[in-house]
Amino acid sequence: EGARLLAAEWALDDRDAARAIELLNALPHGVARRTHALRLRLQAARLGGQPQEALKTARLLIKHQGFSAVAGAGLVRSLAFEALDGAHDVDQLRRLWMSLEPADRRDAFIAARAATQASALGSHDDARAWLRPLWDDIAELAPEDRWAIAEALAGAVSGIGPEWLSRLDAASQALPRDGAVALAAGRALAERGLWGKSRALLEQAAGDPALPTTTRRKAWIALAELATREGDPARAARCFENAARQG
Repeated sequence: EGARLLAAEWALDDRDAARAIELLNALPHGVARRTHALRLRLQAARLGGQPQEALKTARLLIKHQGFSAVAGAGLVRSLAFEALDGAHDVDQLRRLWMSLEPADRRDAFIAARAATQASALGSHDDARAWLRPLWDDIAELAPEDRWAIAEALAGAVSGIGPEWLSRLDAASQALPRDGAVALAAGRALAERGLWGKSRALLEQAAGDPALPTTTRRKAWIALAELATREGDPARAARCFENAARQG
């Protein structure tokens, strides 16, 4: 057993993930669950491009107190990102999402990453469905979590239905000075054709100094698109110029 563990270490040193996993799979069940063996398996899974297996192993390590709570949470988030980013189609992404632990699906950054990937693959309905539980409690989230969820929703407004109007209004009333919430609500209202209300919200987001520059840039671009829809090319050009100034 000790020789197999050592050989697995050597295989990892040689960046031979397949050989390391083969050696680790040959270990007795009890030995394979020890912290050292699990750490080697985690390294092998990551090296071999198997983020789901790495995620499963990381959870075992956390259970066996192989990581601190903070380090474990950060590792799980990172591995979830890798798995979600590797989805090649919507069906695969859905399977990955459902394979996550319920606590992971309630992590704002993981949910935002999954929703962003769903939107990129053209499944805006899935994106909104995955964001909805967190959006409904958005006033309870930390600012960074709110920004992640709101920005993901802002990118998932294509085809948004009227049932979201009350959710958007409730969030805007609960957080009237939050620029990220204003961005999401503004983009959604523009999608619904409520351009006047949309413009005011997007202008709020664009002028919010608390937001990251990338988020403010998205607000200016949304304002430029809105101006184009309204047939005002001069205003659209000014908005695009302001977007470019965000760095």
